Amino acid sequence: NSQSIEKSDESLCLENCTKFEKIDTISLCGIRNCNLNCYHCYWENHRDNLEIKQFYFNFLTSLQKGHYKSLVLDGSGEIFTYWDDLLIFLKSITPDNFKEICFITNANLLNFDRISELYNISKNTGVKYFFNVSIDGITKETYESIRINGNFEKLIENINLIIQYFSIRFTFTLKKQNYKEAFQLKDFLEKTFKFKNYYEISFGADVYDKSLFK
Repeated sequence: NSQSIEKSDESLCLENCTKFEKIDTISLCGIRNCNLNCYHCYWENHRDNLEIKQFYFNFLTSLQKGHYKSLVLDGSGEIFTYWDDLLIFLKSITPDNFKEICFITNANLLNFDRISELYNISKNTGVKYFFNVSIDGITKETYESIRINGNFEKLIENINLIIQYFSIRFTFTLKKQNYKEAFQLKDFLEKTFKFKNYYEISFGADVYDKSLFK
């Protein structure tokens, strides 16, 4: 529901830009829980308390009352740390609720069984899944210096599994450790993986890394 906004200065939006006839996509960034401790992460604490977790999944349940095109999970934590709770939600929705779901993930918590289970749920419910995988390095040394507690071999293994079933996007966050490797990323992906479906590359930047902008 849009609310009236008083235009007090030129930096604020006009009231009419807050009104939407229809919402197509919901991008939910509601958790901090994560299995990694990344170099560029803005969270000092990578854990949620029980209240936050309950609120998050209660909110997901409430979204089943609507009709949307896409749901994006989760841009601030690792959604697959809540595997059991996530599966309960995924099994409960239909294309009438969401036509597609995107998982933003570091992919380190996935394996053959989990990816197969996601594929079967998607097939049974008719809701399409795709993945946005953070890669941030094309060598073990670079990747693991950025994705602290991450495993480069596990990442490559799981990407190979994901692309057998789902479309994928790669997010590469530029910073001083990896910016030179960004120029080699496309060649690395093409040589390392045999893509069955469409894939994308999205670049971002660590805005706190002052050396990067030099």
